[in-house]
Amino acid sequence: MATADSVWEACLVVIRDNVSPQCFQTWFTPLEAVTLEEEDGFSKLTLRVPGPFHYEYLEGQYNLLLRTTLTRVLGEKNRLYYEVVVIQEDPGPQETKNTYQVPASDSVVHHTPVPQPETTAPSVVKSQLMENYTFD
Repeated sequence: MATADSVWEACLVVIRDNVSPQCFQTWFTPLEAVTLEEEDGFSKLTLRVPGPFHYEYLEGQYNLLLRTTLTRVLGEKNRLYYEVVVIQEDPGPQETKNTYQVPASDSVVHHTPVPQPETTAPSVVKSQLMENYTFD
């Protein structure tokens, strides 16, 4: 059985070939594989990210890359979860670390049409400018 670390290392090999070295160092090196579990026939990989901004950036910019890489390494039935580390600073001498788990968003984007406002006839604006003068 594969471990979370071995699966994540295999993913990193693929990711490294698809992003610049600077992006790889900034966004993927800080990630840690936490667990790899079987759940309802799906392989569930949990990654620890250093903070909420890191999580949001990965989801926004690299979601498709992460999904296709996981599918390549684990097969079609996979799920990706993030464990986000939140550091709360107290006025006291110690800091506390809290984490929360967030499922990765689906790679399928659902477009919901936005209702358009009803258009009305334009209202007449009285500018109080003298019509004899123009800006030509």
